Amino acid sequence: MAVHEWGEHSRLAWPSQGPDVSTKLNLSAPITLTWEIIRNEDWTELDLWWHGAFAGSSTLGYELEANMSMPRAGEQYVYEWNPASVREGLAKSTGKLSADRDYYFTAKLHPSNSTAGETVYSEKYEVEDKALVSSSASAAGSLWGLVLSSLAVSVALL
Repeated sequence: MAVHEWGEHSRLAWPSQGPDVSTKLNLSAPITLTWEIIRNEDWTELDLWWHGAFAGSSTLGYELEANMSMPRAGEQYVYEWNPASVREGLAKSTGKLSADRDYYFTAKLHPSNSTAGETVYSEKYEVEDKALVSSSASAAGSLWGLVLSSLAVSVALL
Protein backbone atom coordinates (compact mmCIF):
# COMPACT_ATOMS: atom_id res chain seq x y z
CA MET A 1 0.00 0.00 0.00
CA ALA A 2 1.33 3.42 -0.93
CA VAL A 3 0.68 6.12 1.65
CA HIS A 4 0.92 9.72 0.48
CA GLU A 5 1.10 12.71 2.84
CA TRP A 6 0.94 16.47 2.39
CA GLY A 7 1.83 18.04 5.70
CA GLU A 8 -1.14 18.47 7.98
CA HIS A 9 -3.68 18.66 5.17
CA SER A 10 -4.34 15.22 3.79
CA ARG A 11 -3.15 11.66 3.87
CA LEU A 12 -4.32 8.92 1.52
CA ALA A 13 -3.55 5.20 1.47
CA TRP A 14 -3.75 4.16 -2.17
CA PRO A 15 -4.69 1.46 -3.02
CA SER A 16 -5.36 -0.15 0.32
CA GLN A 17 -6.66 -3.47 -0.98
CA GLY A 18 -7.12 -3.44 -4.70
CA PRO A 19 -6.32 -4.03 -7.34
CA ASP A 20 -3.36 -6.23 -6.43
CA VAL A 21 -0.24 -4.99 -8.26
CA SER A 22 1.02 -8.56 -8.70
CA THR A 23 -1.84 -9.37 -11.09
CA LYS A 24 -2.49 -7.86 -14.50
CA LEU A 25 -5.50 -5.59 -14.96
CA ASN A 26 -8.06 -7.45 -17.08
CA LEU A 27 -9.60 -4.85 -19.39
CA SER A 28 -12.43 -7.23 -20.30
CA ALA A 29 -13.91 -7.25 -16.78
CA PRO A 30 -14.78 -4.69 -14.08
CA ILE A 31 -11.85 -3.58 -11.92
CA THR A 32 -12.37 -2.69 -8.25
CA LEU A 33 -10.27 0.12 -6.78
CA THR A 34 -10.13 0.33 -2.99
CA TRP A 35 -8.44 2.97 -0.88
CA GLU A 36 -8.65 4.54 2.55
CA ILE A 37 -8.60 8.17 3.56
CA ILE A 38 -6.45 8.37 6.67
CA ARG A 39 -6.81 12.11 7.18
CA ASN A 40 -8.93 14.42 5.05
CA GLU A 41 -9.19 18.01 6.17
CA ASP A 42 -8.90 20.20 3.07
CA TRP A 43 -9.79 17.94 0.16
CA THR A 44 -13.48 17.10 -0.19
CA GLU A 45 -13.54 15.76 -3.77
CA LEU A 46 -11.35 13.75 -6.10
CA ASP A 47 -11.03 13.19 -9.84
CA LEU A 48 -10.09 9.64 -10.80
CA TRP A 49 -8.00 8.84 -13.92
CA TRP A 50 -6.43 5.79 -15.57
CA HIS A 51 -3.16 6.25 -17.47
CA GLY A 52 -1.01 4.00 -19.63
CA ALA A 53 1.12 3.70 -22.74
CA PHE A 54 0.96 2.40 -26.25
CA ALA A 55 3.73 0.11 -27.48
CA GLY A 56 6.21 2.57 -28.95
CA SER A 57 6.04 5.21 -26.19
CA SER A 58 3.00 7.45 -26.69
CA THR A 59 0.83 7.76 -23.58
CA LEU A 60 -2.89 7.68 -22.88
CA GLY A 61 -5.19 8.88 -20.12
CA TYR A 62 -8.90 8.49 -19.41
CA GLU A 63 -10.91 10.36 -16.82
CA LEU A 64 -12.99 7.77 -14.97
CA GLU A 65 -14.91 10.08 -12.65
CA ALA A 66 -14.83 13.78 -11.76
CA ASN A 67 -15.70 15.53 -8.49
CA MET A 68 -16.31 12.35 -6.50
CA SER A 69 -17.11 13.02 -2.85
CA MET A 70 -14.29 11.94 -0.58
CA PRO A 71 -15.13 9.56 2.25
CA ARG A 72 -14.50 10.72 5.80
CA ALA A 73 -11.15 10.05 7.41
CA GLY A 74 -10.72 6.40 8.32
CA GLU A 75 -13.36 5.17 5.87
CA GLN A 76 -12.56 2.86 3.03
CA TYR A 77 -13.69 3.84 -0.45
CA VAL A 78 -14.52 1.32 -3.16
CA TYR A 79 -14.89 2.29 -6.82
CA GLU A 80 -15.91 -0.24 -9.45
CA TRP A 81 -14.58 0.68 -12.89
CA ASN A 82 -15.99 -1.02 -15.95
CA PRO A 83 -13.34 -0.47 -18.65
CA ALA A 84 -15.71 -1.47 -21.50
CA SER A 85 -15.98 2.04 -23.02
CA VAL A 86 -12.22 2.61 -22.70
CA ARG A 87 -11.58 -0.80 -24.24
CA GLU A 88 -13.95 0.01 -27.10
CA GLY A 89 -12.11 3.27 -27.79
CA LEU A 90 -8.74 1.55 -27.66
CA ALA A 91 -9.94 -1.16 -30.06
CA LYS A 92 -10.68 1.56 -32.65
CA SER A 93 -7.15 2.97 -32.41
CA THR A 94 -4.36 1.77 -34.67
CA GLY A 95 -1.81 1.22 -31.91
CA LYS A 96 -1.36 -1.69 -29.52
CA LEU A 97 -0.99 -1.22 -25.77
CA SER A 98 2.37 -1.70 -24.11
CA ALA A 99 2.96 -5.11 -22.55
CA ASP A 100 5.03 -3.49 -19.79
CA ARG A 101 4.08 -2.26 -16.31
CA ASP A 102 3.02 1.15 -17.67
CA TYR A 103 -0.51 1.53 -16.27
CA TYR A 104 -1.55 3.43 -13.17
CA PHE A 105 -4.40 5.33 -11.57
CA THR A 106 -4.33 8.90 -10.30
CA ALA A 107 -6.60 10.65 -7.85
CA LYS A 108 -6.57 14.43 -7.88
CA LEU A 109 -7.67 15.59 -4.44
CA HIS A 110 -9.22 19.05 -4.32
CA PRO A 111 -11.73 21.25 -2.49
CA SER A 112 -15.26 21.54 -3.85
CA ASN A 113 -15.63 23.98 -6.79
CA SER A 114 -11.87 24.07 -7.36
CA THR A 115 -9.34 22.41 -9.62
CA ALA A 116 -6.34 23.23 -7.40
CA GLY A 117 -5.16 20.34 -5.27
CA GLU A 118 -2.78 17.41 -5.00
CA THR A 119 -2.42 14.37 -7.27
CA VAL A 120 -1.82 10.89 -5.87
CA TYR A 121 -0.36 8.14 -8.08
CA SER A 122 -1.05 4.43 -7.63
CA GLU A 123 1.54 1.73 -8.12
CA LYS A 124 2.07 0.64 -11.75
CA TYR A 125 0.31 -2.34 -13.28
CA GLU A 126 0.45 -4.52 -16.37
CA VAL A 127 -2.71 -5.12 -18.39
CA GLU A 128 -4.03 -8.21 -20.12
CA ASP A 129 -6.13 -8.19 -23.25
CA LYS A 130 -5.02 -10.35 -26.19
CA ALA A 131 -6.75 -8.12 -28.72
CA LEU A 132 -5.24 -4.85 -27.43
CA VAL A 133 -1.84 -5.59 -25.88
CA SER A 134 1.31 -5.80 -27.96
CA SER A 135 2.95 -9.19 -27.72
CA SER A 136 6.69 -8.67 -27.44
CA ALA A 137 7.09 -12.45 -27.31
CA SER A 138 5.43 -12.94 -30.72
CA ALA A 139 7.54 -10.17 -32.22
CA ALA A 140 10.69 -11.78 -30.84
CA GLY A 141 9.51 -15.19 -32.08
CA SER A 142 9.03 -13.80 -35.60
CA LEU A 143 12.50 -12.28 -35.53
CA TRP A 144 14.09 -15.57 -34.41
CA GLY A 145 12.15 -17.41 -37.11
CA LEU A 146 13.63 -15.07 -39.71
CA VAL A 147 17.16 -15.50 -38.31
CA LEU A 148 16.86 -19.30 -38.26
CA SER A 149 15.43 -19.38 -41.80
CA SER A 150 18.33 -17.25 -43.05
CA LEU A 151 20.80 -19.51 -41.27
CA ALA A 152 19.23 -22.63 -42.80
CA VAL A 153 19.44 -21.12 -46.31
CA SER A 154 23.08 -20.15 -45.71
CA VAL A 155 23.97 -23.68 -44.55
CA ALA A 156 22.14 -25.22 -47.53
CA LEU A 157 24.13 -23.06 -49.95
CA LEU A 158 27.46 -24.30 -48.54
